[in-house]
Amino acid sequence: MLIGRAIIPESRDETPGVLPDLLGVVLLIGGTALLAFSIIQSEAWGWSRVWVVGALFGGAISLVAFVVRSSRVTSPALDLTLFRERTFSLANAGVFCYSIGFTAMFFGSILFLTRIWGYTLLQVGLALMPGPLMVVLLAPIAGRLAAVHGHRRLLLPGGLVYASDALVLLLGLTTTPHFLAVWLPRRGESGDSPVRHGAGRLADVRTSGRRAKCCAAIPRHLPADDRQRAECERAEPGDRHAAEAGCRMGRAGAAAGGV
Repeated sequence: MLIGRAIIPESRDETPGVLPDLLGVVLLIGGTALLAFSIIQSEAWGWSRVWVVGALFGGAISLVAFVVRSSRVTSPALDLTLFRERTFSLANAGVFCYSIGFTAMFFGSILFLTRIWGYTLLQVGLALMPGPLMVVLLAPIAGRLAAVHGHRRLLLPGGLVYASDALVLLLGLTTTPHFLAVWLPRRGESGDSPVRHGAGRLADVRTSGRRAKCCAAIPRHLPADDRQRAECERAEPGDRHAAEAGCRMGRAGAAAGGV
């Protein structure tokens, strides 16, 4: 933190605008927490327990109230109008489906390594480390390639590689540990979908058949391609607003993923 404070230039939003709706934020956090609580405690208490059922319905009602609230206030915690864009909605649906499989992969990997191969928690951490390391190495490269060739040309083969690695592990793993021969090549290749992280470096938002480059994704203190900057400045105000809003949500998602 001290090094970052010393070398990273300070920046402030010149037009911060209105803060997001506080009640909407409370409803979103409370609803998510209640749903998570009911699912976690259902195994110990049972689904028939009043506290579990109450938390489940309370979480669902809170999330519904959050959606209704966000559709009516001027500065919602989540701008629901973004989901009117087909590209934005499909991208979020794809990330949602991917995240389900990715989270299950991590959970299953930990259980397999500890209960079948007999690894300690420290060994499990070291065995899972190659994946995140590949993200650090490949995400910047993937982001540059996606900006030039488009996301589809990277996401489709990347998804196929990820799925094939999972299939190889499913068919090749045995009760005998084979870390170097089986585990390391598969987990090192798939990693944490570096294409998904790197592609967020240059977000595209399509609005009414036009394309607006994400101005907010380009730090002002860093050099940027003149043509890219010009396209950004020439974009329609509505396009720029949607692009910058999408980038802010992307950065928030990246921060949440890092946590």
